[in-house]
Amino acid sequence: MMSFLSVSKIEAAHPGQKPVVGGLSLGSIASIATINAHPSDYAGAILIEGTLYDENTDVRNINANFCAGFNDLLANGVFFDAQGIQGFKLISHLADVDPTGPTPLPGFPAGFTNHRAWVAALSAPPLSPTTPRPGYQFLAGSVAEDRFFFANESLIHASIAEFVDYVANRTIRDVSCGLAGERTFQTTCTTSQVL
Repeated sequence: MMSFLSVSKIEAAHPGQKPVVGGLSLGSIASIATINAHPSDYAGAILIEGTLYDENTDVRNINANFCAGFNDLLANGVFFDAQGIQGFKLISHLADVDPTGPTPLPGFPAGFTNHRAWVAALSAPPLSPTTPRPGYQFLAGSVAEDRFFFANESLIHASIAEFVDYVANRTIRDVSCGLAGERTFQTTCTTSQVL
């Protein structure tokens, strides 16, 4: 979401014009929240892959399980995940610094290199419903050929390295529950949840 300083700079550079906000994935969702909070302040939005609602029964069923899991975490005082993103960053880092080395990561077949494990994690649809849509994958690629089809690997590694080290479970809960069919969201957290 835009800070007051950013909006002030835009207003100074383009007096009388309303800005367009946008984002990718969670940034897209944050843009929707920004416009919902201040609908008359923006001219529009550019949103890429930021779905908050889906009528597909398969998508809803997968996300109902995620929604229940995140509700349980929050009910038990677990407000942040500092492991999932760290794991994602680790697999990218290993593929970058030692692509031909055998992967030490659990869950991959014997003989998988760090690079092949990375390609599998990003391009192969998961064996069980662990992503928000059936057949979901991050990048087009082939595990058998150990390559991505249309990706700049250096750029992917650099982007993943910049990810923050934790995510708020309430935010991911809202995405999962929205995709499960819920239309009310609970992204506001209290000071005690942040501490």
